[in-house]
Amino acid sequence: METRTEFVPVSCGASLATLVILPGSGSYPAVIVRTLYGRNNLPGLGSFLSSHGYATVIQDVRGSGESSGDFKFLAQEPDDAVETARWVLAQPWCDGRLAVLGISYLSAASIAIAAEFPGQVKAAIWVTAPVRKDILCFQGGALRLHHTLPWVYMRRAPLGCFDPGTLYRKLPLVDAIPQDLNPSWRAMLEEGPRSKFWEENDLWRYVQKVRVPGLHFGGWFDFLLDATLVPYFEMIRSGVPQRLILGPWSHNGIVGTEKISGDISYGYWGKECGDAGSGEERAMAESRDRSDGSGLKGKQGLELGADMDMVDTSSHFVEESVRWLDFWVKGIDADTRGFANRPSRVSYPSGGSSQTGDFQGGFRLRSSVRCFFTGHQPHWEEFDSWPRPNAGVLRLYLGARGSLHTVSHPAVGFPGSGVLSEDMAFIENRPATSDSFIYDPENPVPTEGGAVWAFSKAGLIPGPSVSSIHLRDDVLTYDSEPLDSPLKIFGVPEVELYASSSAPDTDFVAMLLDVDEEDVARYVSDGIVRARYRNGLDREDFLVPGETYLFRIILKGCAHTFGPGHRVRLLITSSNFPKFDRNPNTGEPIYRSRRVQKAVQTVRYGRATPSALVIGTF
Repeated sequence: METRTEFVPVSCGASLATLVILPGSGSYPAVIVRTLYGRNNLPGLGSFLSSHGYATVIQDVRGSGESSGDFKFLAQEPDDAVETARWVLAQPWCDGRLAVLGISYLSAASIAIAAEFPGQVKAAIWVTAPVRKDILCFQGGALRLHHTLPWVYMRRAPLGCFDPGTLYRKLPLVDAIPQDLNPSWRAMLEEGPRSKFWEENDLWRYVQKVRVPGLHFGGWFDFLLDATLVPYFEMIRSGVPQRLILGPWSHNGIVGTEKISGDISYGYWGKECGDAGSGEERAMAESRDRSDGSGLKGKQGLELGADMDMVDTSSHFVEESVRWLDFWVKGIDADTRGFANRPSRVSYPSGGSSQTGDFQGGFRLRSSVRCFFTGHQPHWEEFDSWPRPNAGVLRLYLGARGSLHTVSHPAVGFPGSGVLSEDMAFIENRPATSDSFIYDPENPVPTEGGAVWAFSKAGLIPGPSVSSIHLRDDVLTYDSEPLDSPLKIFGVPEVELYASSSAPDTDFVAMLLDVDEEDVARYVSDGIVRARYRNGLDREDFLVPGETYLFRIILKGCAHTFGPGHRVRLLITSSNFPKFDRNPNTGEPIYRSRRVQKAVQTVRYGRATPSALVIGTF
């Protein structure tokens, strides 16, 4: 194996430090990895791929590592990526076949290669592709504060100096990072999602051009899950086979060996049906942090015992990636899941869309999904698509607080809770048609885990953590009655919320929880909508105080089973801090506002204003 460092010349006089790892003499297909986090942090990946017969090219992007030039966020990447691909194709050790591997920012840094070289790029691997504002820094118009602020901060200063207690609450928020430390912070927030900064840092056009077989990984507890699903949906439209693997992982855990999410163990790493995992994968794992947490931490977990069935929750990222590359780049069947009637070798014509269709052996490749169901009896399943086209739809209507006991409905929840019911007549028989709470930005609802960045200084731990925020006065709670049988949901839940506010602008937050027989509630999914952006991020539509509007709150995708005796719980509030930034309720430019005010929020019910939780069922 041969290792060398090259400096690739690109525009504006910059040169990009590039680690090249070769299997030996001769020419090989090349896998390109472009990283912001230091090429020397990925030697295990390069050695592993090269041991499978690939020339591995790992490059520090402009302004990072040992590469020269100034780092200018996403806007710099397309041209540099294209010039890098041309350089690789001109090298004697490259046989003319390319593949790209991207993990988070690394995907955005390489997306232009997959788009601009359809004849040479035979396969791609994506672990999120955060290429535009609404799948990177904003969700429902609100800022993903817990990730965006420290991520921008650490581009110019040690993360150890980051003070979450002070910086997350900074007013105005645009001053949380001084202009002289990192001007990008002010540029991206000056006008929120409408800032001109996002025009030049939008790489969505490259996603739309990709015609390459892609392997996509996503985690249920990854705050960037939509940066997996949205590009996947777009690439599926190309007609070129795509494979999607969705598991119980955080953003940092997809590539690692993470096996604990929150206080629940869904399984253990490294075994499935007696297979302890390949030695190659175990060798790769040695360079990553490995947590050991296979014990029972909740009734939904799996107790590890000799007589218990066990489920493997590892992503098998390296193994799956090599199988994908071998199949599409080299035409070698590596027993990749999701394909049927595979010949031992495959040949196909060069070019983009022509890679779909019939191949020798008389089979037709198709897209596929491998999905892990959390909750009751956790397990893996295989599908042809996400979401399933024949999935059912369950609409649970929100009902007001009041007496818990009725003639036709059993007691549910706790004193003061509302209800979730399929029966609109039951909702209309409730004693009230609305509920209200006061949202105070000075006392926001705290984030309790879920899909968050594993950033220890912020105190946020990803996973299905136990929730207690229903005890707060500024949180409305709605419970279904206990389930007689398992309820299996699959897809992207949505809340149709009829509500009003005393403020010209505010937020509404929805959280979906699984409540067990002991009244322990755990996170399943959540979402947010910022009122001024309820009709799109590129326009502002303020509220008339007191007027009722329909707010659509899109929750994070999930695949989950509520067990018998469990209840479905929906929480409605107006903050989830510091996962999202606080709305000051003033109607002023949010990130330049120096003041906040309280808002009275009213949620309405009944046939005229049928607030509801809408979930896909299996």
